[in-house]
Amino acid sequence: MNEARPQRQLSATAFAASRRMDYPVINAGDVVEINGRLYSDGSVVSYSMQNNSCPVLAVEKAIARNEKLWWLNPKAVTISNPPMPRETPVGYLNAGDVVKMEGRFLRVEATWNDNFNLIPMSADDLAEAAGIDVANVG
Repeated sequence: MNEARPQRQLSATAFAASRRMDYPVINAGDVVEINGRLYSDGSVVSYSMQNNSCPVLAVEKAIARNEKLWWLNPKAVTISNPPMPRETPVGYLNAGDVVKMEGRFLRVEATWNDNFNLIPMSADDLAEAAGIDVANVG
């Protein structure tokens, strides 16, 4: 009896490591620039840890409420006297770019009103973004 073995599903992280893909890494609270505007990134995990809450419970609550687990917030402009220097971004991104944050691969997606979301990617999504035909991957 020769049964076919089930195909093992690779995580996006394992897939990227196997292909030696290199994507920018951002950390919660970093400032990035998209289309000339500054955004700070955040996550449910980092926010809960900053507030001495349980990150596992916070993620479970966010999923139950259908909330985002990662996000980009536009940085507010402050007018002050004396003038403050502009924050220096850790990187420059565009809609469709892939970044790695907290061990996950996320795609920058444009939304309404010049806002952006961070969308988690599967291994198949990551392969497609890299132009790799997963049907021919051995």
